[in-house]
Amino acid sequence: MQFTPTALDRCAEKLARLYRNLGAALTVALMALVFGNIVLREVFGVSLVWANELSLVLFVWIVFVGAGLAFSSGGRIRFTLLTDLVWLRGRAWVEVAISYAGFAILLGFWVMSVYMAWTFRNQRFTSMDATVVWEWGAAPVGIALALLGWIRHGVWRPGAYGNRAVTGAATSL
Repeated sequence: MQFTPTALDRCAEKLARLYRNLGAALTVALMALVFGNIVLREVFGVSLVWANELSLVLFVWIVFVGAGLAFSSGGRIRFTLLTDLVWLRGRAWVEVAISYAGFAILLGFWVMSVYMAWTFRNQRFTSMDATVVWEWGAAPVGIALALLGWIRHGVWRPGAYGNRAVTGAATSL
């Protein structure tokens, strides 16, 4: 069967490409910042106080962007102990339940992360003249791509495995 990309698939691929580029740029910036701060501290005896806070912010962004990318490509940690105990027809229903429960949990995380970013929007870093919303904003951005990936790769009805090829049983990652 030939897979025809839908508008959701094309949108997800464009966003994933954007997130990959963002993740790469953030990683390069983090490495340059940490390396530069080490050189300044060890060679010249001058340390950038704000570099530690900024490196933490960059790391948080890298984690959430990376997690969003993993989910958008269909990757997720799965424990198949219970699904392996269920007969084949029951596995299809378990997969559907996992898709709906996972979506609800991710949606809850997204709502909570938006709330937290909004709550702390006026709080400022101690060593930088910036609000901590730059740090808290990483979670909703990463979780949004994870939600899109979950919708795209979820099993929403028994026997329907989206873009995944399944022979006999649900696949495990």
